[in-house]
Amino acid sequence: MAKRYASFVLRWWRLGDGGERIEVEQIATGDHIVAPTIAQAVAWMTARIGAARATGETAPGEARKGGEKP
Repeated sequence: MAKRYASFVLRWWRLGDGGERIEVEQIATGDHIVAPTIAQAVAWMTARIGAARATGETAPGEARKGGEKP
C-alpha cells in the first residue's frame, strides 16, 4: 500500500490569557487555517491528508501510478 504524504507548517502561540493561536498551512496548496485548539488543527490536517489520498499524492521518492517517480 502506498504511503500518503502532505507537508504542513504549524505555528503555535501560547497567549498571555491562557489561550492558544494555532496556524497551519498546507505547503502544496497554500491552504491555511487559524485554529483555537491543537485538536482542531490536527483534524484539519487529517482531512487534508484524506484529500491527498483522493488525488493520489505519494511520499517523496515513492512510485506514482504508472510507475513514474515524482
